[in-house]
Amino acid sequence: MKIFPIMLLILLAGSAQVKSQDKAPGDIRLLPGYHVKWSAGLDVVSATIEKKEGLIIHYVGGISEGRIVKKEDKSRYKWYREQIIDGRRFLLALTSADRKGGLDAGRKNSHGADLLLITYPWAADGAKAFVGESSASNFTVAVAGPEEMMDALLMVLTFDPTKGRF
Repeated sequence: MKIFPIMLLILLAGSAQVKSQDKAPGDIRLLPGYHVKWSAGLDVVSATIEKKEGLIIHYVGGISEGRIVKKEDKSRYKWYREQIIDGRRFLLALTSADRKGGLDAGRKNSHGADLLLITYPWAADGAKAFVGESSASNFTVAVAGPEEMMDALLMVLTFDPTKGRF
């Protein structure tokens, strides 16, 4: 009977893994006013980068996460790009906000926004090539205009998997 309270505490501590901190995934350089909330799953790490009345960037990375941006889906996107930044390959796509509905439901200006999708495929990095095609870090953000697009790109494309949790 004494084991039950101990197990309950362990379960509650494990489920309360959400924490707020300034260190973003891959040591992303945050723009002023943005903060990070972390959470963890069994085989993924996730975070939300946000600011009051600003963008909400959803991040999920893990060994079985898969790629949210896929070259074979190129025709379904408004635009698609592959970009190498500091030796790291990113896949970028813009699509309608309804494609991944509900991600930014709490955001006041998400109505009419497009959805910016960014994938960092771990297999593209020689140091992580052993992990395979399903291992990736993905970012999703509703953007309502060019300024929001610029803010999202200025932050997300500073992602460096050699620095920090991802």
